[in-house]
Amino acid sequence: MISGVVISEEDILQSKRSPAIVPAKCPRKHDIALYIDKQFMIRDAEPLVDPKGTSRVDKAADWVSEM
Repeated sequence: MISGVVISEEDILQSKRSPAIVPAKCPRKHDIALYIDKQFMIRDAEPLVDPKGTSRVDKAADWVSEM
């Protein structure tokens, strides 16, 4: 369960990608990416750390900056 994520409606509606990628943290403080469509529904979520422990936070930040 994810709560407390605050996003700008404008960021989602004006995103070049659909669904838009929104970085967040799960209740255990792990970095995750949420995929939110133009109807503000979460379509998918994935961890931003691969099994080898390599962080993909920078990759997600790049995606978000392209919005």
